Amino acid sequence: SACLPLPTPTSTAIPTPTPYPGNNPPAPGECFIYPSPARGDHATLSYFMAESGEIELKIWNQNGELAAKITDRKTEGVQITPFALSQLSPGVYYYVLTLNYDSGKTARMKTKAFAVVH
Repeated sequence: SACLPLPTPTSTAIPTPTPYPGNNPPAPGECFIYPSPARGDHATLSYFMAESGEIELKIWNQNGELAAKITDRKTEGVQITPFALSQLSPGVYYYVLTLNYDSGKTARMKTKAFAVVH
C-alpha cells in the first residue's frame, strides 16, 4: 500500500508563544498531537528531546496501513513538529514517535491514537 506524502517540516519552530497547550510541556518519554481532535490544515506533535538528533513520526490508519512518515532534525529540549492534515481522511489514526539521538541512543514512545475531523 502506498504512503500518503506529507510535507517534511523544517527544523525551525512554529512562531507561537506557547509550543504546547496549557502550561505543562511534555516530560521525557511523553509526546502528544494537538489540537485533539485534529482539524484544519495542520496539527502539531509536541515532545521532549533529551539531546539533539532526528525524529521519525509514523502514522497508521484504522486498517493498519501506513498513512504518513515524517522525519525531522531537532535540538535538545521541548520540541514541536507540524504536519499537514490535508491528505488524511476523517477518522482515527495511530502514531509512534521514535527519537534517534546523535549519541546513538534511541527512544520510542508507546503507540497513541488521535482523531482527524474536517
